[in-house]
Amino acid sequence: MKILHRFMIKQFIGPFVLMFFIATFILLMQTLWKFVDELIGKGLELSIIGEFLLYSSVNLTTMSFPLAVLVASIFTMSSLGENCELIAFKASGISLQRIVFPLVVMSIVIAAAAFLFANNVSPVATLKMRALLEGIRRQRPELQLREGVFSNLVDGYSIRIGKKNYNTNMLYDLRIYDHTEGIGNISVVLADSGQMALTSDKRFLEITLFSGHRYNEMVDRKTVNKKNNNHPFSRQVFDKQIFRMALPNFDFSRSDEQIFKKGYAMMNLNQLTYTTDSLSLIMENQKNQIRAMTKPAFERVSTHLPKPDSAQRAKIPEDLASAFAQLSKAQRLVNLQKAISDTRTQKDQFIGLMFERENLSYQFRRYDMEWHRKFSLSLACIVLFFIGAPLGAIIRKGGLGTPIIIAVLFFVLYYVISMIGEKAAKGGALSPLTGMWMSTAVVMPISIFLTYKATRDSAIFNKEMYMNIISEVLGWLFAVRRPLRPENAVSFDNEELQPERMIRMMENLSQLCHFYITDHLSGKTRFAGIIRRQQDETLDRIGRLYDHVQTVIRKADISLIRESADEYPGVSLKNWQMNISNRLRVLMWAIPVVGLYFYLKVLIQRSTLRKELNSIITANRNLTTELSVLCGKAMSEKTPAEVETFIRRQLSSWPEAGARFLGLDTIPCKSVTVNRFTVKVQYNPSGIRPVAASADEPPTAFLPCFLCAAHRPPEQLCMIRGDYHLLLNPCPVLPKHLMIADSRHLPQLIDGRIPDMLDWAQYLKNFLVLYSSPCCGASTPDHFHFQAVEAGHTPLEALLNDRLSGKKTGYHTDTAFCGRYYYFSSEERQTMCKIFADVYRQLPAADEAPAMNVYCRHLDGKWEIVVIPRKKDHPDACFADKDDLAVSPGAIDMAGVIVTTRRQDFKHINANAVAQIYREAAFFDEQ
Repeated sequence: MKILHRFMIKQFIGPFVLMFFIATFILLMQTLWKFVDELIGKGLELSIIGEFLLYSSVNLTTMSFPLAVLVASIFTMSSLGENCELIAFKASGISLQRIVFPLVVMSIVIAAAAFLFANNVSPVATLKMRALLEGIRRQRPELQLREGVFSNLVDGYSIRIGKKNYNTNMLYDLRIYDHTEGIGNISVVLADSGQMALTSDKRFLEITLFSGHRYNEMVDRKTVNKKNNNHPFSRQVFDKQIFRMALPNFDFSRSDEQIFKKGYAMMNLNQLTYTTDSLSLIMENQKNQIRAMTKPAFERVSTHLPKPDSAQRAKIPEDLASAFAQLSKAQRLVNLQKAISDTRTQKDQFIGLMFERENLSYQFRRYDMEWHRKFSLSLACIVLFFIGAPLGAIIRKGGLGTPIIIAVLFFVLYYVISMIGEKAAKGGALSPLTGMWMSTAVVMPISIFLTYKATRDSAIFNKEMYMNIISEVLGWLFAVRRPLRPENAVSFDNEELQPERMIRMMENLSQLCHFYITDHLSGKTRFAGIIRRQQDETLDRIGRLYDHVQTVIRKADISLIRESADEYPGVSLKNWQMNISNRLRVLMWAIPVVGLYFYLKVLIQRSTLRKELNSIITANRNLTTELSVLCGKAMSEKTPAEVETFIRRQLSSWPEAGARFLGLDTIPCKSVTVNRFTVKVQYNPSGIRPVAASADEPPTAFLPCFLCAAHRPPEQLCMIRGDYHLLLNPCPVLPKHLMIADSRHLPQLIDGRIPDMLDWAQYLKNFLVLYSSPCCGASTPDHFHFQAVEAGHTPLEALLNDRLSGKKTGYHTDTAFCGRYYYFSSEERQTMCKIFADVYRQLPAADEAPAMNVYCRHLDGKWEIVVIPRKKDHPDACFADKDDLAVSPGAIDMAGVIVTTRRQDFKHINANAVAQIYREAAFFDEQ
């Protein structure tokens, strides 16, 4: 046996055995609930109840086999898919057919075992269970009395009760007929009420009767059969009387199994075949008898008429009425009475034969159904396997939850169809062959379809595929046809082909698109808003600028942007509003269906336009990033290729993070000038990871560390470099926002980490590497990490380029920005480490380490570091209405990009609030 075969069988056996016992237990509980009235309150020994449950469980295993195969196949294949083992097999050149081949063999073996079990073991268990149940029913006959029904469970007596109080055990309207003498119904007891109880030796059933009568006929056994029906009669009236009945069969005894051996459920295939053949012969004989009885009625009537001569004997009289009129009145009366009598006799015989034939036909159907059941349930193991295995290979979601839910749904479908077919076959609406195989005929095409889709790696459970289908249907239904925008003749000069001019045009286009999305396509669409009252000048301006940018990009012969230019989106920019006439407007308000049609059409067009504008913004961002290298706005060296590949791969494989990075182009932003320094403010609710209940609690108070490998989302990729893991920040603030986390769970202390920071700044050529001390904006103060953001997005870099270029290492102040800060640069690594160590010792320590934000970059072969000492983590800045400003500045905020997570904060923040934030967070000379 190959290693793959052993591996697959090992993966399959465990879930199959587990689910087999679970399914048997569930079905057994259903059976126990069905017979609970037969078992409870009869003083049975535990061994008897255990034997009954054992026989029941053996009888139910024929239903457990298919369900166990279905669940085990789904569980096995989905676990392989979730753990990427299925992909590894296919990558090694092993097809899906070869992978599931050992499981196919296992399902065939299980189907054969199920057939042998159903043919040889299940009939014997059913026979013993039926005999045992009959013995249990006879043990306590007094508990089987039903209201309004005569019961003959006590030998020699017929008992009827009108009503029974189950709480007090009081019986009402009692009638007891005593047949113990064997000479007829000669003793009757009527009582208004009574109570029933067993004697202490449990040999008699005593009924205490109240307010009743007893009627007896004094019949002599010697004269009971004579014609004299006159007998003495006695009547007794009583207020209370005890009636005692013997219970000779109270002690538990097993019924004779031979009584039930002829049942269809107690036979194997040979016995069923023999019985059905015998019934077929009997039914054929009955058919011949009925055919013989259906001869023309005049043949019976003509036997009572005068016999014709031998020449006319073979002929039928031409005028039967005239021949009948020639008879005398007495002869006519005799013939009529004889004909009526013969007709009634023939009718009774025919009805009896038809009733007997119907009973035999019902018995024949039950035996034939049982014959087919033994094959259909066995074949169900194979059919359901070819449903479970493809489903598991397609879904690829492990665990017990999803496989069991899907398996139960398909098994319920199979079971319901099977019950419908069985009931129809039992009533004669369908043949036993059709009824018993109907469920297999319905489920088998599904198994073939799923197997075909699994071998083709079809994504039939991919919601995006169905969303695309729905979009196409809605597009066809609402006539949303958005052809590509036609190429218009655009004139331009050669200066517009320069990278600087191209960047400026694309930035203007992105700003217009962003403005249109926030101003026109955000919020809900009111019904009145679908009517266009005037020309949409903003969208027309976007269309003209888009045509101009697209033409310039195509004409520009720049090899660096050629690939991105080829992928520049082609859109239509069709207006989502409609010109509606006054008549149609009245019709929309008068007929809700018409208005709903146009409203849905507008929603679809609006959603399509939003996607088109976002695609333009994304394409412009990619092109401006590439063009900035040519015009000197980026670093002199590009980001390492492996980092770029890592970022693109992460954004494509993690839709949630990709949507947040894409949303950075559409979030509201504004600029606030404080003295001579311009600060960027953005409203970004997803830019802050909720890690603590309050600002005073450490993040680890109730959430696990999301930087540790064990707690990261499964979609988050990791790039390992030395002792650090490079991660994409799932809650970005700036484009290409990265996290550089230590592989170990160590505190957020920078002492001794400056060489690592310098190394990362040198490796990430066009990135700014940031550090926040534990009490100054670090998202995880108990796990050391750096941050890295793409260069050119923070005002601090403008400060480094404009004000600090050429300055000496040392202490500086900036009253318009962050107050006191340290700046030093060098081409020597050891020099940078020594200077930082001196600065680190000079700063006042807060708790474990000095409070600070550190920024590092590597440019033109030289490192630059800025250290901003921190005074407070959470400033007390307030607005005029005294509402606290929910801003906790970290390294990015202190670099000039303030992130607000509440709309009211973004709306009310101004220059005074920004200045107050920096003055409370950092040190200024006057402080």
